[in-house]
Amino acid sequence: MQELFLTETAKLADVVLPAQAYTEREGSFTSGERRVQRFYPAVPARGQTKADFAITAEIGKELGLELESRSASQVMNKIAAQIPAFAGISYGKLSEVSEQWPIVGRGDLYYGGAAYENKQGLGVVLALADLTPGPFAQHPSGAPKRRGESLRPKEDQWLAAPITRLYDLGVTVATSELLKARVGEAYVVLHPEAAKKLGVEAGGKVEINGSRLEVRLDATISAGVALIPRSMGLAVHEPAVVKLKKV
Repeated sequence: MQELFLTETAKLADVVLPAQAYTEREGSFTSGERRVQRFYPAVPARGQTKADFAITAEIGKELGLELESRSASQVMNKIAAQIPAFAGISYGKLSEVSEQWPIVGRGDLYYGGAAYENKQGLGVVLALADLTPGPFAQHPSGAPKRRGESLRPKEDQWLAAPITRLYDLGVTVATSELLKARVGEAYVVLHPEAAKKLGVEAGGKVEINGSRLEVRLDATISAGVALIPRSMGLAVHEPAVVKLKKV
């Protein structure tokens, strides 16, 4: 077994392999929002400890398997070469930075916009491979759309664009009794002319992909756009062409 400390469980093992803590090594991780980022060692590694991937690779070698054991960057290169979603990602790409706004402070580590200047890499967000059939499917092939691929709604269609709201049905809010009551019902935001075309008013209902949504109006958006909050029961993760129907 691999352990950071000689715990009571580790004392029962025949072999204990000393693994480095994440604070002692470098590597990458993919967050819940699909952002791949690098992390760096904060303290020197202790004794003869090794990273998990290096330990696993050495065990694999004894079993006749060829696994990367030299460096975390080489592991990332293998992932990028073998897993389509990670294609084109490298440590160099993950280390790229760009100007972040608003600029607040920059000398202190308090939260206030982009107060802390990131010099170690903003990471890369993986494209979402949508598996849901219907008008919200990303692409007929199931592969993510290529950047720049245009969406052209027809006369009876709208361009659905996802928006973010503070309280939604995501796991962070949905599991909190205090916040759950603030979620509210799913809705769609339309231009008044679009609502008039459908024959609905504010507070009315329209159907999208089998789901009924309350209509809200906003005269500042395009008449051909429908704004739909993320994580409210509809699989809309990026702009998609949809049909709306009055209920």
